[in-house]
Amino acid sequence: RTNIHVVKFSPCQIEIRLGERAPENMPNRLGEFLKNATGDRWLISVSLDEGEQTLETQDAERHAEAAAHPLVKKVLEAFPGAEIRAVRDVEPPTSDIPDDNGDDEEDD
Repeated sequence: RTNIHVVKFSPCQIEIRLGERAPENMPNRLGEFLKNATGDRWLISVSLDEGEQTLETQDAERHAEAAAHPLVKKVLEAFPGAEIRAVRDVEPPTSDIPDDNGDDEEDD
């Protein structure tokens, strides 16, 4: 979460850049974990390319973005002591209401 930057990802193959505090055996540990979790052999390679931000940084940015939303600000003001514990993506609700008079047939 804090010391791995994903550079490239494809099925059974990940290219990562290790952060300064990442253990040297991290690629082997990650490959072993993924093999145990999926049953497939994963190739984990180390790159010097920048890659994506760490998951921790991505989560912090999402948290800050959510906290800056006007509706969230109002809720936090209305409920002293409330805090944002998690930020999740949600699908917008779908409507089962027909666009017109409810007929599926075209008008003549």
